[in-house]
Amino acid sequence: MLTLIRPILFSFLTSKSVKKLIVDLLEALAAKTENSLDDLAVKTVKDALLPKTK
Repeated sequence: MLTLIRPILFSFLTSKSVKKLIVDLLEALAAKTENSLDDLAVKTVKDALLPKTK
């Protein structure tokens, strides 16, 4: 059963909409803090997961 579910789950997790959701959640969490270190971490993750297209 795991053999059947695994590819479906991985294709879901690597979809652009799930990546956007993760970045949005991280941005919301980082906005609640006062330091800039987490903002830099979120920017790094965002740049890695959602590369800008030209």
